Amino acid sequence: MLVVLSDLHFQEASTSGPGDGLDHANVRPVAFDDLWRQLLLLAERCGATDPITVVLNGDILEILRSERWLVDGTRPYNWHGQLEPEALVTARAIGEALLDDNAAAIAALRGPRPDTRFIYVYGNHDRLLREEALEPVRARFAAMLGGDVTFVDQHHDARHAVLAQHGHELDWTCCEYQHARVFEGWDGQHPAQRALAPLGDWVALELGTRLPFLAWQMLSAGDRRWDDLPPTVRHDLYTRLIGLEDLRPQGAVLSWLVRPGPLDDLTARASELAALMRFLGDLMHELVSTAMPRVQPWLELHGRPWFDRLALGAVELLGARTLTASALPAVMDKINAYLAGQDRPWAVLPRTEAWSAPGTRAFVSGHTHDARVHPIGEARWYVNSGTWRKTILRAPDGAGDAWGAVKQLAYVVFYDADETARATSGHTRNASFDLWQGASQRF
Repeated sequence: MLVVLSDLHFQEASTSGPGDGLDHANVRPVAFDDLWRQLLLLAERCGATDPITVVLNGDILEILRSERWLVDGTRPYNWHGQLEPEALVTARAIGEALLDDNAAAIAALRGPRPDTRFIYVYGNHDRLLREEALEPVRARFAAMLGGDVTFVDQHHDARHAVLAQHGHELDWTCCEYQHARVFEGWDGQHPAQRALAPLGDWVALELGTRLPFLAWQMLSAGDRRWDDLPPTVRHDLYTRLIGLEDLRPQGAVLSWLVRPGPLDDLTARASELAALMRFLGDLMHELVSTAMPRVQPWLELHGRPWFDRLALGAVELLGARTLTASALPAVMDKINAYLAGQDRPWAVLPRTEAWSAPGTRAFVSGHTHDARVHPIGEARWYVNSGTWRKTILRAPDGAGDAWGAVKQLAYVVFYDADETARATSGHTRNASFDLWQGASQRF
């Protein structure tokens, strides 16, 4: 029996502002206790007596999104592939800290069976684990899981007819070799190309991670321009900025940020809303002023591709002093248009060499945090293993301006032909799979 789960994004809990935004984001041990109760039941039903293999399909340890990079001044990327020694020191410190903060959850992930085998597939947020300087982090994580852990770029399981990759290889912003939109002629497994930093590293750190970091610096600086923002609103705004990566749909970011009050407060005072919009305009200016210079070397290295220049030009507009906060939604629409298609990896998959692996019946990835199944080709399947992170959801159209947060719990179980036959009393004799997905506020 083969189990695949991804996108746990174990993070260190420390932040520059109030820490409760991350304290509740990490997966709690009880979630993995429930996972193993279900897995043992499924193993019994299919008569799986061999050791269970668990594929941790990328973005398990969150090395990329950490404020330590901003404090230390080093970066997890170098556009030419060679990281600075100081960056590796910071990366190792992040890895050690998040293992400390999530020790109980990792112990629960290990499960009750001592013969369980773990395969760790590198994702884009934990790709620095490949570096030799982070071998102590890999070794410690493996020991926490019982020692039987293999670290790879992809996992091909002939017995279950499965090929597992994290999935960022199908995303032109997060793919290491950066030309993912033109797969032909590019070897995604070449070590030199695997070392190239993707544009997504800059996006995740310089925009996503810097945004709450910078916001808290501004909100706690005593600037009288934002006196109209009460302490409770400041705290809530910071917490929402921390959770932006968990927001779905991400195009609703401005609606999420400018709605004052806690999640269950449907009132909004006009003065607070005006102050929020004024603050967000200033925040965008400061963010872009500090972030944009760091992306110029990437543009030069890649020949300043016009499509990327258009999108980054829209980012620059966010920081323009002449741009009023009320114009932010239109600029965000342009950025969302640039990202369109990244959430449909199955459309890109048939063009990749990975999909042509002999005997493969299922390609499983994560990355998009969107658990789903699609047939793709004759008797072949694309399966997304989803996430275990918190997801912030907006009510569908027509249901009012309501928001809520849940934890997603998704995993895929693959059975070989014999296991399938035993589970179905002989009615089915081919390799098969289950995609289990749920949502909970308990974890």
